[in-house]
Amino acid sequence: MIDPGPLHPQGEARLAELTEEITGRLLAGESFDAESYLARHPSCAGPILDLLPTIHDLADLGRTLASGRRRPAPRPAQPPRREGPLP
Repeated sequence: MIDPGPLHPQGEARLAELTEEITGRLLAGESFDAESYLARHPSCAGPILDLLPTIHDLADLGRTLASGRRRPAPRPAQPPRREGPLP
């Protein structure tokens, strides 16, 4: 992962702008080229990479809510299978 260190205040503002831009594009169904964003904004590359999974999840949720469909409920976690006799 790319880690340029902590962002200065202007970097934080730029990261917020980029996050909104990326989210807007994903919500609109537009294509998004992560490599292009990382190359154009190297000072924000690490945080962008860290945020991308969350941005994608939020955009998916936004599209689902906008369509009026319900998301399927998550499946409950299955307990691990035990092998052999119980103690």
